[in-house]
Amino acid sequence: MSSSSQYYAHVPELSTLVSYIQTQLCKPSAQSCKDAASSLLSASSLDIDYDAISHAVTFTAYWAQPPNSKSWTEAISLSGREETIEIGALIHEPNPDPEDIGFGGFLTVLGQDTSPKPTQFQTATRHYPLSPTSNQSYKTRFSIPTGLHPTLLITLPTKSLTPPAPTCKLHAHLTLPSTLILDKYQFTDSLFLASSNLIALKSLSGATDLEAPDWVVPQWGSAALFSLAIPTPSSSSLPEDWQISIPLHLRYLPASQNSHTSIPVPWPAIFWACRADEGAKMASNPFDRRNLGYEALFGDKTRFMHVPPEEGQGELIEWIKVPVLYLGATSARWIEVGTVGTVVIAFLGLCWVLFKGLKGGETKRETYTKKKQ
Repeated sequence: MSSSSQYYAHVPELSTLVSYIQTQLCKPSAQSCKDAASSLLSASSLDIDYDAISHAVTFTAYWAQPPNSKSWTEAISLSGREETIEIGALIHEPNPDPEDIGFGGFLTVLGQDTSPKPTQFQTATRHYPLSPTSNQSYKTRFSIPTGLHPTLLITLPTKSLTPPAPTCKLHAHLTLPSTLILDKYQFTDSLFLASSNLIALKSLSGATDLEAPDWVVPQWGSAALFSLAIPTPSSSSLPEDWQISIPLHLRYLPASQNSHTSIPVPWPAIFWACRADEGAKMASNPFDRRNLGYEALFGDKTRFMHVPPEEGQGELIEWIKVPVLYLGATSARWIEVGTVGTVVIAFLGLCWVLFKGLKGGETKRETYTKKKQ
């Protein structure tokens, strides 16, 4: 199952969401609900899923570090007699099957039986982080100056850029705001793709109109999936960093009181797509993150090995300065007048050509009638 809709917006913090939950969803006396909402501010990731059938909203949060950086402490209580809360403390255990993850620990259900029960299970998963020993990571930047045609640059280490399995292919999934656009016809040239270390543009969805300015685009933006080329083992004199370049184009933005404006562009997701032998079992894994935007572009028997971003990069957002029409410039008014004047002159010229052609046709018709008589 994949999400039927996709939307992207730059949300730098969750304070507005937390405040909404505390004031609109939590009861005034439910302090535990308000504390749980406040804990989302320190979450490493947050997924929100809405079920249109049951009208239920599910929040799935993940914390990579304990709140006090020392240990995990959690006070859990039942708000009603009919309520049940499932609690599990699990650890990752080695598993001989590379496509499965194993867990051991204990599970208990408050409200039914408070005694923990030992458990051990394994499950297949679609998403794997690459092993730290692979030494694979990536970083993203834009070529300077960006101008009206910014180029996205993805850099990976050449020496360690080897597939984790023979069936794995390297991909990049881009999520672009409405201010930027991809020209899909540009990626049909094999020579251009080879010079950019690209294999093909596999998918492009969303706002793809190349001529529309930003203020008339009805959609949030676009999403693209690229198949990336990797260096061959037989290649000689390879650079230290393997660089992939993806040209983008800026839409016309609304005029501003400044000559430039800044727009946020999220880093792409870089991953290896590999064939999995246990693809049919992947739907049962409760720990997999769902609907990340690109699973539906692959088959059911596909597992993803994610390349992590380079450490110390901070927020995985690139802010780029792009030019806009400066209303404070004296030439801005002349540009507007010149554009209107050009359109009017072109319209009058077209009318003159049509009128002249119509008049010439009538003259020829009269001459032909006289000759016939």
